[in-house]
Formats: sequence, structure tokens, C-alpha cells
Amino acid sequence: MRLPWLQGDLMRAKQQWKKGLDLFLDEGDWEKLTRPFYRFVLGEQTVEEMRAVIESGVSTVALENILDCATILTRCSTRLEGIDEAVTMLKAAIK
Repeated sequence: MRLPWLQGDLMRAKQQWKKGLDLFLDEGDWEKLTRPFYRFVLGEQTVEEMRAVIESGVSTVALENILDCATILTRCSTRLEGIDEAVTMLKAAIK
């Protein structure tokens, strides 16, 4: 199964990301960064807003997981605005 975003089906991909966002119930470290990332993907949040969350302190594991997702999105046929900046920011935060 191919991911809708990689197939260029932006509408279906965003529907899937929205469903995922609605599933976050906890307030743990992973959710602290994943929620803003999902909102960024959906166009509801900026890279700068994600940067503020990262600067407030999140685990390296959470950063690495989101970096993996962001890296996949850089290969999409439909380019997500700000994704390269997000990847750079995540990599810098891991170092």
C-alpha cells in the first residue's frame, strides 16, 4: 500500500493525518511534538510554532520519530511548504 501523500493524493492524505491527530489523547512527550507536527502537515501550524515546542524540551526519541516522518514527506510529489526547514530544524535539535 502506498501512502496517499506519496501518490499525490493530497486531500486523502490530509484526511488521514486529521484522523491521526484526533487520536491523540495523552499529554506525554511524544504527543507534545507529534501534535504540532501533524498540525504543521495539515497547514494549521507553522514551523516556528513547532520550533517553540522543540525549544521547550522534548526527548531525542520523539525528535527522531518526527524527523523520520518529515523525511518521508520530503519525497512527496506534492511539496509541503516548509518541510525542508522542518527537517533542518529537527536535525539540529537532535545534535
